[in-house]
Amino acid sequence: MAIEMIMPKVDKDQQTCTVVEWLKAEGQQVKEGEIILVIETDKITIDVESPGTGILGGISAHPGDTIPVGTVIAYIMAEGEELPEVARRQPPKERLTEAAIAEKSAGPSRKEIPLDSMRRTIIERLTTSYQTIPHIQFQAVVDMTKFNKVRKDYNDLAELGDAGKVSVTALLVKVVAETLADHPWLNSSLLDEVIYLHEDINIGLAVALENGLIIPVVKNADQKDILEIAAESNDLIARAREGKLSGAEVKGATFTISNLGPFGVEQFTAIINPPEVGVLAVGAIAPGAVVGKGSEITVSPIMRCTLSVDHRVIDGAVAAKFIADVKAKLEDLKELNH
Repeated sequence: MAIEMIMPKVDKDQQTCTVVEWLKAEGQQVKEGEIILVIETDKITIDVESPGTGILGGISAHPGDTIPVGTVIAYIMAEGEELPEVARRQPPKERLTEAAIAEKSAGPSRKEIPLDSMRRTIIERLTTSYQTIPHIQFQAVVDMTKFNKVRKDYNDLAELGDAGKVSVTALLVKVVAETLADHPWLNSSLLDEVIYLHEDINIGLAVALENGLIIPVVKNADQKDILEIAAESNDLIARAREGKLSGAEVKGATFTISNLGPFGVEQFTAIINPPEVGVLAVGAIAPGAVVGKGSEITVSPIMRCTLSVDHRVIDGAVAAKFIADVKAKLEDLKELNH
């Protein structure tokens, strides 16, 4: 009897998956447990194993198709076995070439790119966030002189121990996590008219991809040292760009950091990732004027930060104290004991 191969559900909130690539063709022999299909959700790429041993047939989902989870997308059959009648009755899907799309378009020549699952989810989540959450922003300009020195010291230490590079983001994660411990309202979520103050401090890292955005999570960041956070964040970001994150690695963030400094952006605002209530946007470290205590003006490396918060949960004074503490910690980062 033919074995049904269904589109798997890998996330409780997941409704659909998109076919990326079949690694076996119609009519080929497959073995149970062998990876024969690659799919993607709105967050990650997943390898799918064959549910049985036999001949692959009746493939009804093709690369680029977005299919509801639980849908039968193929069958594994014994040698000589025919497809189930329901599969034989299934009408073929209309598949348009780019040529066909252009022919249907009455406008000028153009390239049309169908939305993939990731882009569709980004559109839905950010539209909902921007339309339903009253964002309020707070800016701070941070003197990064000491930060840069401490980071250099950590990187010198990392080289001695053959550890990975300590990035600006890694140090930001540590500072923000420690600050959140003193500001629990910023480490909260609003769900169904209930505010949840989280005991765990899990920092989401907004990572830009070629076709979208993904947010891997450094769990319990306040309990880890700088080198641990650096190694973990480097690994998460690298695998995010390769599409190799697991579902658990993109869940559970309680606060998000978005760093566009590597792209040369000096200041920007970020949209809150619900149900979180805050996101910190940081720009590039660049030379800027700094006024000292005696009103003297010097040129120092500065970084501009913008905190966006959900004004339904976070009052202005609460947010102002949080970003002031982040600024103070960054400007007076603890130096290593040599």
